Amino acid sequence: MLAPARGEDAGVAGVATGRRDGMERGGIPYPLLGSNGELNGGREARRVGAMARYSVVLLDADGTLFDYARAEAWAFGAACEKLGLAYEAERDLAAYRRINEEMWGAFERGEIDADALAVERFARLLEAMGQAGAVEPRALADCYLGYLGEGRFLIPGARDVVARLAGIARIGVITNGLSRVQRSRFRGSGLEEYVEHVAISDEGGSQKPEAAIFDAALAPFGGGARREVVIVGDSLSSDIAGGVRYGIATCWYNPEGRENRDGPVPTYEVRRLEEVPAIVAGEG
Repeated sequence: MLAPARGEDAGVAGVATGRRDGMERGGIPYPLLGSNGELNGGREARRVGAMARYSVVLLDADGTLFDYARAEAWAFGAACEKLGLAYEAERDLAAYRRINEEMWGAFERGEIDADALAVERFARLLEAMGQAGAVEPRALADCYLGYLGEGRFLIPGARDVVARLAGIARIGVITNGLSRVQRSRFRGSGLEEYVEHVAISDEGGSQKPEAAIFDAALAPFGGGARREVVIVGDSLSSDIAGGVRYGIATCWYNPEGRENRDGPVPTYEVRRLEEVPAIVAGEG
């Protein structure tokens, strides 16, 4: 495990410095949370962040909290069946994933906007399936996204880990995604009571690894030192690259043990989400 990086003590740029309810530690205020996870929980409230290595944790959504591959496969099949498209599950899902990855790469580089991402990938997919003209790409996109928003499949152990983290630090989510999908998935996921704020690229006009979405994700937590913030995510190109550029600690969730050949170097690397609370608390 890598030691925490140095030189991360610059103030959080673009973040308001107003004082919030609760005590403060190192410039970043932490709330009082009750056993129900609500802010200022009253009689049973507990202080969080007072002794932790990091007082704010930013969590990626897809591939870190949510099992995106499972939701994607389910939504793809359901949409094709509803619209009467003939499809070969393994072949056509693989084609969609290849096209989708290419389109998301263009989105993260700022080459296309969210609307083009949502629709153009299905136009390309229908051509690859030999069914161009069978349905409108936007109709397929809307149907697929509706089902995807219902795919609240969590990574095993994710809810328990987030609950543990909420007793140590303040929790935010930072995600590159479409608002209708991400908001729908968080509702009823069991994570809402622990997460104070969700920053979605589709709502703010910027995406990881750009700095602006980190500004938006950290704004509700008040002003403070970047050394007290860590981002946890599975993507080297968006989560880790964005965190490194922004000057905060990074934790690469790498359950498959992929080799990092030429990507940014994370502060930490874990195979299991269960390893994260100890890092945040300063025990790992």
